[in-house]
Amino acid sequence: MDVAFAEKLSELNNDFYRNQAVSFSDTRHAKWPGWEHCLDEVRAAFQDEQALRVLDIACGNLRFEEYLAKYCEEWLMNWQIIVNALDACDDLIPETCAGKQVIRDAQKNSGEANGVNKVKKEGKAKDVVLSGDLGKSVKCTAYNIAVTFTYCDIMQTLANNALKDVLKSKSFNGKSADLTVAFGFMHHVPLPEWRLQLLNNMISATVPGGFVCISFWRFMDNEAMAAKARKTHSRAINYLAKGGYFDDCSEGMGVQSTWTSEQLETGESQGVSNDKSWNATVSKPCESDNEVRNVAAFELRKSDISQQFNEGDYLLGWRNTPGAYRYCHSFSDEETDSLVASVADKAKCVARFRADGRTGNLNEYLVLQVR
Repeated sequence: MDVAFAEKLSELNNDFYRNQAVSFSDTRHAKWPGWEHCLDEVRAAFQDEQALRVLDIACGNLRFEEYLAKYCEEWLMNWQIIVNALDACDDLIPETCAGKQVIRDAQKNSGEANGVNKVKKEGKAKDVVLSGDLGKSVKCTAYNIAVTFTYCDIMQTLANNALKDVLKSKSFNGKSADLTVAFGFMHHVPLPEWRLQLLNNMISATVPGGFVCISFWRFMDNEAMAAKARKTHSRAINYLAKGGYFDDCSEGMGVQSTWTSEQLETGESQGVSNDKSWNATVSKPCESDNEVRNVAAFELRKSDISQQFNEGDYLLGWRNTPGAYRYCHSFSDEETDSLVASVADKAKCVARFRADGRTGNLNEYLVLQVR
């Protein structure tokens, strides 16, 4: 997969979450069992601390923050939890977090660079500084937890190799995070080098002795989910190719916008039938040579698109909604092994386990302690 195609997949995911924010968020309220295991590691190391600084990458609808507040209450922790949360879909952010209203930036869609907006916090006006690429910010407070949400297209910052600077700008009054998390996000990162960049940047944003916790979706390990993923992926490629979704990155990804007469006629041994009697697109006999050419071109385009995907890459649907597709990657042991090994000089893996889902193994978790 090349960068142009990866950026197009990121755009597809952004479109998906903007369009499906309400229905998607409605299904995302329950805690993940794996979170408790992660927090148990953190609690053991920081139980005597009065404050815990948390950086949440791709926070979604803040359900981890909801659980974090409940976890602290359950364990009678005296932490004052300060959270900086980033995401590219502010429509997912709820009106309340941990029982308190989320106060949104008045200029919700501004994205103005270097602006200063006034928001209310407990009846008083407070300045919230907005930093260029980060766009809009919101704050919420609750029992022992305070959350600041900032809009950030994390994938674009990875493409621009700028995430490290973005995370540095989201420090806690110059201090690094004690805990940096990315739950339910790594499977949306399409390139291996971006995944490593993300992990390295999360470690850099965390204090020595602090923790980095990441989940890796393993949906292809589930037979039923794997069968559905394969079927949906094929349907999605057909839908997106027909709509020309990847046309604007065709030069970068190697998809041809035009074909020679010989390629159109023969399919050039790429699995495209040159049987002029059949139209594979509409399942009816072809009526002309031009129609045969169109069918062959369409099949070639699908083939080129399919070849961009790596092992484990799939386009998944959502509730049978037409056109609602998102890119996801199902991780393998070897991929996780490689990431752990790549950062071994910077962070020690203190826990690695499977949890979540009906089978209790849908996600793999890494808990890394920064050296």
